[in-house]
Amino acid sequence: MALLSLNRHKPIRRNRPIEEIAPDPKVTVPRVRVGKIRFPFRKLLVYPVAAILLTFLVGATNRYIQNLPLQDIEVILVNEDDNRFLDMAAVKEIIGLDTDEEVIGIPMSDLDVQSMEDRLKANPFVLKGEITRQFNGVLTVEMELRKPMARLVNNSGGFIYLDQQGRKFPSSPLHGSHVPLVRGDFEESLTDSFECVTIEAALPVIRYIHENEFWNGMVSEILIRQDGQLILMPE
Repeated sequence: MALLSLNRHKPIRRNRPIEEIAPDPKVTVPRVRVGKIRFPFRKLLVYPVAAILLTFLVGATNRYIQNLPLQDIEVILVNEDDNRFLDMAAVKEIIGLDTDEEVIGIPMSDLDVQSMEDRLKANPFVLKGEITRQFNGVLTVEMELRKPMARLVNNSGGFIYLDQQGRKFPSSPLHGSHVPLVRGDFEESLTDSFECVTIEAALPVIRYIHENEFWNGMVSEILIRQDGQLILMPE
């Protein structure tokens, strides 16, 4: 015996709208907005293009400068004070361009700038040096000369300089610096080491006298004794 029900059940709907599940108007339903993802293709292309253009401009500039004829040689001394050990003629001779008639007018590309700069830096009077080609056809030689803080007088009568870093370099026939004389029973050469260990030990004192305006004007000689004592002689 079968029983029939007159009440029909509505079929259950799946995936119903949220409004039917929560019809309360007070309930707010968050909505997620899906937008397009944009990639900065233009900005990403700017950097490689700029790098390519910069490389091209640098290369074109170098080719232009190298094809220019040499018009002049300019020498710039950064710290020219009481250390004018080199003049224009000496600098040109060091870099191998001592005869203007033979080099003026030649292409800049024929100049071995790196070799000239190496010879300049190897000079004992030069602390720093740089050689560059300019747009106007001028070869610029810029350098910083060593600045002496004392002059070592050997027993033989010759002398050599001590720079501000405590390194030795020779005298120059072009200039003599007004710095304190260091005397004693020693015979120093232009090697990196000191034959007289007392001179090396006295470097802080010599440097202090050089840097102090009062003592630099007062002391004219520093006598080094065999027992290691220093005797300061006034001006």
